[in-house]
Amino acid sequence: MAKLSLLGIFLCALMAMLASANEEIWSTSCYEGAAVVEHKLTAYCKTAIPMGPPWVCSQMNLNLCYAFSADRGIYGQEDGYYGDVCSACRLQLDGHTMECYCRIGEGPGVEKYTVDTDFDITVNANGKLRCFQHTAANCPDYEDAAFSNVTNDSHIRDTGMSLPLAS
Repeated sequence: MAKLSLLGIFLCALMAMLASANEEIWSTSCYEGAAVVEHKLTAYCKTAIPMGPPWVCSQMNLNLCYAFSADRGIYGQEDGYYGDVCSACRLQLDGHTMECYCRIGEGPGVEKYTVDTDFDITVNANGKLRCFQHTAANCPDYEDAAFSNVTNDSHIRDTGMSLPLAS
């Protein structure tokens, strides 16, 4: 019985390792039009699913990925809820550095802080954004079929097309 349990633990650990090995840096696997709105990162990312949609839209609640402190700024931490003190967040032109205005102490003043999201956010083989043990939800009102005609990112850049959200 103990051998069977050890084998089960080994297989679970191996599957988790393989799953994380297939994850990629989000900003290199997702369309350039990603955005942060109300502490949610929304992005269309490539998938590695045979016969599946080439792109998937997912939305990651960044409160599950980041924390804030005056001495460290915004930093990766599971369930850190940085949004309790930071607002007006957006991605900078490089597409992966997020800047926010965060409240320091009890006063009304805020200061600008940045964090490189590539250190904490990945994309799994299903095209979903991930951080720590959290996997992003599908975008609201999103249908895979709405984007299934796009086969690669050069097509998006070459045609200047915008990514459709299902209506």
